[in-house]
Amino acid sequence: MFGVAEVAERSGVHRATIYRRWPTRAQLLRESLTLYTNHVALPDTGSLRRDLRLLAKQLTVIFSDPLVVAMNGAIASGSDPELAQVAVEHWTPVFDEISRALKRAVERGEAPAAVDSGLLSYLLVSPLLVHTVFLHVAPSPRFIAQLVDVVTASVPAGQRLL
Repeated sequence: MFGVAEVAERSGVHRATIYRRWPTRAQLLRESLTLYTNHVALPDTGSLRRDLRLLAKQLTVIFSDPLVVAMNGAIASGSDPELAQVAVEHWTPVFDEISRALKRAVERGEAPAAVDSGLLSYLLVSPLLVHTVFLHVAPSPRFIAQLVDVVTASVPAGQRLL
């Protein structure tokens, strides 16, 4: 559960203090997500595979945080459309980073231009969320490496991302 009561308890302050600053659950979520999404930065190592592996490691740390697990669970429940909109606002820049990484890979000749960056993003992020939100475990380094290998191999027939 992600709400004012849980945040107040974890932070050791009274609920009224939380409500004064963040009157709605969506505003609280917006602020919380900002703390996480502002720290996501896709490196530019010159290799899409290395870039995605480093990003997946960053996301695993973020997604494994108990507060983020609770937030993602609340978002996934679909019970509050405003929470879903807040999530879209904050995670869109992360997906944009993946798109920029793919564009750089295309410019280097490492990936074909036909690869859909949105699909690539979903293929990378979704298994990380399943592990943390539904299975309540952090993906292992081996899983992350295999995931990135599968994602980078999923391009049009006969072409691979190096």
